[in-house]
Amino acid sequence: MNEVVTNRECEEDCGSAGARCQPGLVLVRREGEGQGEGTAAGRQFRAIGERYHGLPPDERLQWRSFLLKLTADNLKNARDDEQFVASHKAVFVVYAALGDICIFTVGKDEYDELALVEVLTAVTSSIRDVCKRAPSERVFLEKYGKVCLCLDEIVVQGRLEQTDKDRVRRLTRLKPLAEG
Repeated sequence: MNEVVTNRECEEDCGSAGARCQPGLVLVRREGEGQGEGTAAGRQFRAIGERYHGLPPDERLQWRSFLLKLTADNLKNARDDEQFVASHKAVFVVYAALGDICIFTVGKDEYDELALVEVLTAVTSSIRDVCKRAPSERVFLEKYGKVCLCLDEIVVQGRLEQTDKDRVRRLTRLKPLAEG
């Protein structure tokens, strides 16, 4: 983990979404310069996967824009697997860049920054395992079904279930676990 960020400028952007946000996961694609769905620090971002628990659908775009604005400075020059922490009110965000993908884990209450680091580590190691390397968008989308199965095993209905990469791999192969 590198840096803790609190950003008061983003307060207006988050609105009430930050107060209600439950554990969530957002995957966005990093692109070059330009204008797109979300632009932060001159880079263009496009959502390629989101899982929110307890956040109404109409507030998800607002929350994603808030996340990008809050984390833009660190993502600008982030290296693969470099983890960052940000907070806003009672909500924590732990995020990292992995190839062309940025992964955000969001939580509050018992899902503080330490728990979110566990989630992020499990997610990044599973994505790296499925894609066989730091993923480009093409490789990630080719393996999207398998990535979703991994995410389903790691976080179930907003609760952290699995963090062991080997166990997640076995569960996604739909083979019975060895006793022991």
